[in-house]
Amino acid sequence: MRYRSPYSGESGKGFRESERDMDPYGLAWRARHWYVVGWCHLRRDLRSFRLDRIESVELLSGRDAHFEAPRSFDAMAHLAHSVATLPRAIRVVVLLKTDLKTAREELFEAIGVFQPNPDGDGVLLHSQADDLGWYARQLARLSFAFEVRSPPELRDAVVAHAARLAANAV
Repeated sequence: MRYRSPYSGESGKGFRESERDMDPYGLAWRARHWYVVGWCHLRRDLRSFRLDRIESVELLSGRDAHFEAPRSFDAMAHLAHSVATLPRAIRVVVLLKTDLKTAREELFEAIGVFQPNPDGDGVLLHSQADDLGWYARQLARLSFAFEVRSPPELRDAVVAHAARLAANAV
């Protein structure tokens, strides 16, 4: 497969082409794009590739073409986890004062990784963000309490968003 990956280099944003063999395990739709999810032989790991960035595909034959997807593989779950763990500029940890089921219902899987709080009640949300204002807006729509563990600037963004809401509610 010939694939165009987005990147930010010295000359700005662009695409980098690569050739790789992959074993496609499934297709998933997310945010107006189709993705193929499977084993990438170049990276020796599961990867997701946007279909509109695939330049060309060559079907292999013979022994190299045989593979089996894991029995319980869920392409949508893998894609959501991949998006949730993409490296971003700011590392975020929030304690959601609710149960895991409610946290997942009110947020979305791609916002981060949900983990039962080892210190007691609640759910820890580990994620990364590029825009703390956006993240504050996601937290503002929750029906339950939460505690921003890090970064402190996210607390400031939540307070600023609350002030904007209060000012607009006249």
